Amino acid sequence: MFHVAAEDRLYEGLRFPPGRFPDPIKLLPSHPSVSRMVRFVAERLPARLLAVLLRGALTSWVGPNNTMYGAGAILVNERGQRVANEDSDKLLARGVASDSNQGYMVFDEALAKRFSAWPNPVSTFPGVAYAYVGDYARYRPDMFHKADTIEELATKAGIDASALRATIQKVREYATAGEDPEFGRTSFGAGIGEGPYYALGPMQSYITLADGGLAVDTTLRVTTPEGDPIPGLYAAGSTGQGGLQLLNHGLHIGWAMVSGRIAGRHAAQAAPRTDLVPVGAKGSVLETPVSELTVIQ
Repeated sequence: MFHVAAEDRLYEGLRFPPGRFPDPIKLLPSHPSVSRMVRFVAERLPARLLAVLLRGALTSWVGPNNTMYGAGAILVNERGQRVANEDSDKLLARGVASDSNQGYMVFDEALAKRFSAWPNPVSTFPGVAYAYVGDYARYRPDMFHKADTIEELATKAGIDASALRATIQKVREYATAGEDPEFGRTSFGAGIGEGPYYALGPMQSYITLADGGLAVDTTLRVTTPEGDPIPGLYAAGSTGQGGLQLLNHGLHIGWAMVSGRIAGRHAAQAAPRTDLVPVGAKGSVLETPVSELTVIQ
């Protein structure tokens, strides 16, 4: 029996599917010499040119920030219907995933202008690069749609036109009333006003990060709900985080290396076991009915 040390956190969000053209960075061979070459070039490129390259990479897969929803954008499926409360990244991701896994952010000209310059990026690598509405038109034209009317926008994006117009009208009414009876949205921003109108998508739901892991002791032995170590069972990496919350992919890489070394050393130095039963033998785990095995989640 084992248990989760802390409630796992799934970082769920909407992102664009891969583009039609291959990512040049992913085409490079994974070799230290290539990495050193890339670093050498990156450190010597003019800042403006480097920013252009980074915006291209940024818009190739990262979806829009939720600040755009707070400013008035809505999210719909290809049937022109909202699927979740736009106040929450998690709810949007789950709403899209449980529907057709296709979501479109829809907004108006006023919001497009607002998110076309600092300090309102559509998406960002904080402190590294910022992408605006124009960058998505430039680097992901397959995900960028613009039209003078709602119906034309729907046709370009592949969304049901009459349903989209009805949805926008309902959201306008909700914003005026300050209440969303469908999903409980509270931040309506400026809403969707006059055209031209824009849509980004389709976006899909992704889980980019998971935190939490099994409960472990200081030697990374997995423990029972009572805190007792389970003989011979070690966990490392995200599986053995012991409730540790890591908010960056780089931190997970570091923890994977450190925890793997700790768990490996202690497993190698552990005293020989005399209580082990061969797999499949009488009394082994595989002989125990599944109904009698308990996992606390």
